[in-house]
Amino acid sequence: MKLSMWILNQELSQKYQTIPLIMDGDREIENVRLFLGEETGNIEKEYVYIGKAADFFMGEYPDVILASGLDILFVRHEEIMDVLHDVLLVFDRFRKFENELIRAGMSEQPFEAMLEVIHGLFQCPMFCGQKDLRILALTEQYTDEQVYDGWSEVKKYYTMPMSLINKAVAPDMKKYPDSLQTVAIPVAGNEGKHFKYQIRSNIYCGGELWGHLYVYYYKPYMNMSVIQLCRYCADVYGAMLDRLSSKDGSDSTHKKYSILLEVLDGKTVEKEKVEILLWQMGWEADQMLRMFRVSLPQDTNGEVFFDFAWSAMEKNAGTNIIHHHADGIFHLRMIQYAYFQAGFAIEKHELEHPDSNCSYFDDYAFAGLISYVRQAVEYKAFVSPDLRKLYEIDLRTGTQYYKTLFWLIVNNFHVAETSKVLFVHRNTLKYRIDKITQLIHVDIYDPEVSGYLRFCYALMLEEFPLDVGDHAAEQKEEPES
Repeated sequence: MKLSMWILNQELSQKYQTIPLIMDGDREIENVRLFLGEETGNIEKEYVYIGKAADFFMGEYPDVILASGLDILFVRHEEIMDVLHDVLLVFDRFRKFENELIRAGMSEQPFEAMLEVIHGLFQCPMFCGQKDLRILALTEQYTDEQVYDGWSEVKKYYTMPMSLINKAVAPDMKKYPDSLQTVAIPVAGNEGKHFKYQIRSNIYCGGELWGHLYVYYYKPYMNMSVIQLCRYCADVYGAMLDRLSSKDGSDSTHKKYSILLEVLDGKTVEKEKVEILLWQMGWEADQMLRMFRVSLPQDTNGEVFFDFAWSAMEKNAGTNIIHHHADGIFHLRMIQYAYFQAGFAIEKHELEHPDSNCSYFDDYAFAGLISYVRQAVEYKAFVSPDLRKLYEIDLRTGTQYYKTLFWLIVNNFHVAETSKVLFVHRNTLKYRIDKITQLIHVDIYDPEVSGYLRFCYALMLEEFPLDVGDHAAEQKEEPES
């Protein structure tokens, strides 16, 4: 594997007194060369050149110098052959590390095997997980007291809880833009744990952000060599994912894990999986929850939009979708229908209110049901013949019984409100109601009957409009030809 002057300095400083003058520090060094004075104008980044500082600067300097590109590292008061020997040992160590990491990625349990190899290098707590915080592998050598609150639960459930993510003091696991390749994040100082800092390196699969490698580090100053090595390990993880994806012909194994996907496929969810979800999200078993379906606008940054949407929706309450069966199996009831309803609301909302951002199924549910019935069945077969009778009377005589009954039902039989809508006197309305009850043979005040009639109106209005009596009245007033 390629090294950098940061890595070489970190390794050599454990034995020697070093003075780094590093300007680039890129991980580009592939091998070592002895320095000759005439090569001062051609110091390539692919090699680290080692020689006497006196030869390099043409003076009396007792130090050994290592140079690569614009980077220089002084080793004070040492013999050049001793330093060269240790530099070669550094190369050998990391070549061995690289080979072990690659072999681990070819094993039957690549996530766990690779993490064990990485742990041998860093000797600190770490884990590897997907973007949705589901952990694929983690080091087992550390207790909750050695790392941070909840470490034992992390090892038990193999996931990261929202309670830790949302900590106001130190939001360790907050999402970052993909442009931040590696970051060091301080752990909450008031926890008093041994490991104070965390490195978070992005792992990519198929060119997209797949997950992260987390490394907890003790020192408050994060040496660049540690960050570079974490970045390298994350890249090897990504290469392993790419290989597995191409092997099975798809990336289905590595798609973002979600318990909801299993429910939407009609599967029953095991108790343990729901417990993990509850613990991760900080929910109670009987908590009222609301599910949202998000439609991303075109040319939208998905990660940024998701964070914005989540923060806007996370405090909403709604229907409890978690149900416990007697046999110990959990099922997220009705969620398939809720997902369909959300998609229907989004579709209708985009057509009717394209400039608005949020839609609710309740606003479109009744109209959606009517539309579905009209398309799926011969709706006239389910329409009340009494409504057809009122319509035909109005069409023939110019009365408004069909329209009056509609507004009476819509206004829950409130006479004053219905009079205002129809622009008629209360006595006129009462007269019409009496005539309607004489013409049809059902009790319009019965809740089931009125509900059925309202449903029939919704089916009929497109073909049988409310203003039929108005038009008929106008036609009657016209003189006969």
